[in-house]
Amino acid sequence: MIREFNFVIGQDLHKKIKDYSDKKNITYNNAIIIIFNIMIPLLKKEHFTGEERNNKYQRITAVKRIHLYLDEKLHREIKLIHSNLDFFSMAILVRFLIEEFFRRLEKEKKNEEDIKKEMEETKKDFNRSGVWWKIKPGQLCEIYLQISYNANYNIQKIEFFT
Repeated sequence: MIREFNFVIGQDLHKKIKDYSDKKNITYNNAIIIIFNIMIPLLKKEHFTGEERNNKYQRITAVKRIHLYLDEKLHREIKLIHSNLDFFSMAILVRFLIEEFFRRLEKEKKNEEDIKKEMEETKKDFNRSGVWWKIKPGQLCEIYLQISYNANYNIQKIEFFT
């Protein structure tokens, strides 16, 4: 299922997206979707390692309203990060991904392929599964805890052993 998502951007970001879409000979919205798909692993990393934002407002001088259609799974993930890390709005996360893409292109002098490779490495870091053991949580008890998780770090099973 597809979800509608609206947000605004400032002049600098608008110009970067416009230049990128012209260079690639694609539509403005397709350029945003391509950037989004490249940078999704960074979104997961932000969710696992990011700090709470304490609902800080991000002032922006909006010049362009963007109207996107996102996959429901991606929309839910952005919404979850927005809630868990206490972002003021989901648009802050979306702008962060786009801005980070252009920052890597311009300041780090990387090309798109370098960024894709880097995101694949990030993806590998956050797509592990396994078992985590915690042994003897207290000195008075001999209880062992095993937590099994999947590739998205969702807990699959908790077992207690004596």
